[in-house]
Amino acid sequence: MRRAKPDPSSGSSPAEDDAILSGLRSGSKEARAALAGELAGPLLRVARRLVGDQDAQDCVQDALLQAFRNVDRFEGRSSLRTWLYRIVVNAGLQRLRARGRNREDALENPYSEFDASGCRMVADVGDLPGVEDLLLRKETRDCVRAAIDELPADYRAVIVLHHLENHGIGEVADLLDITPGAAKMRLHRARLALAAALEPVFRGACE
Repeated sequence: MRRAKPDPSSGSSPAEDDAILSGLRSGSKEARAALAGELAGPLLRVARRLVGDQDAQDCVQDALLQAFRNVDRFEGRSSLRTWLYRIVVNAGLQRLRARGRNREDALENPYSEFDASGCRMVADVGDLPGVEDLLLRKETRDCVRAAIDELPADYRAVIVLHHLENHGIGEVADLLDITPGAAKMRLHRARLALAAALEPVFRGACE
């Protein structure tokens, strides 16, 4: 069973959102402090899952500054909080790529095959436990999280948003600014990459 999904837009009424947005556009320090204080926990959580504890605080601060500077570009197609959440995700991806984590070529398997839609197929993974199951097991949780940390940036982000932050494919696509089809394919490939890295865990050999 999927866990309840945290909603970055919850906890305030449309009128309150409009008041905060008006304050942000007028440069109100109180509005900035109120929004940052309200979202500090959720934003820091996803930043930690993306970039780790060391850089998470800087990632959130950079994202908030970027949002405050560009608030006039906010078009209202999503909630203000979802917009901020997206900025933090993008900031996290930029930091991961700057570290040189985007190493998809290193994960290529010369023995892998691709299906008609271009998704890689790996033998003997269909009967293996899912990511959520492994994260719920105390004896494998640390191994799974360590393997997620070693994925390329785009793969890591889609796994974090879907499996750890509990967003559906449509929401993941929105947060990553890609189509739902691209998000679904990326998640498929990320799961296969993670499965390959976690084969010792699947087989009960995690050390």
